[in-house]
Amino acid sequence: MVNPSNTLQIFSLVDAVRNINPGAVTQVGCMDWSLGGDAAVTMAELEAGDFGDLKLIGVLGMSPGVAKFGLMDPTGVGTALKDSSVPADHHLVMLLCGHTAANSHLKLSDVFTPLGEEIVLTV
Repeated sequence: MVNPSNTLQIFSLVDAVRNINPGAVTQVGCMDWSLGGDAAVTMAELEAGDFGDLKLIGVLGMSPGVAKFGLMDPTGVGTALKDSSVPADHHLVMLLCGHTAANSHLKLSDVFTPLGEEIVLTV
């Protein structure tokens, strides 16, 4: 329930801008990290009617996670890096997607299992 409520806060911000300067905003995009990144990505899951007269132009969820820290912490994000039977934390997923996006020589299949890659591409 956190992501949908955070996502609705994005609409509150857009409404505030529109109240200050009517007609100023016709398109909305959202980018953030960690919990905010989850909220940004959740925008892509909304129905077109949820946007009213706004046009969604894109979303980007990121993680400020640092891979070295993840490897050092066996109970948090790093757990999935050390044990492939453990589902990846969403911060780790965002971190790995960010690395593949920033490095053209990397593919999702370089950092995800086939199932993980399928989930990322589906979402």
